[in-house]
Amino acid sequence: MRRPEEQLQRAVVQLLQVYQSRSLLTFCHVPNGGLRTRTEAAALEAMGTTPGVPDLLIWLLGGGHFQVELKARTGKLELWRNLGDEVFRRRCVILAR
Repeated sequence: MRRPEEQLQRAVVQLLQVYQSRSLLTFCHVPNGGLRTRTEAAALEAMGTTPGVPDLLIWLLGGGHFQVELKARTGKLELWRNLGDEVFRRRCVILAR
């Protein structure tokens, strides 16, 4: 498999879409990764992009929410390197293949 983390995330998103179609949750992907030019990186930083934010943000029916960080076996976990919010840390699920 060429991009194992992408494949893992696509599988999780397919499952989340089933639950979303039943109005049980809603979610979004935070596209922080990838290569960018210096100009793009500066623009995203100015708009509030924060390194270390989990891959998926999920809101449940009734108001609950949590975050999911997905990592392939070769992935490097850099979650919260710039975030100090303990509540945020306690609400994150880390899934690794």
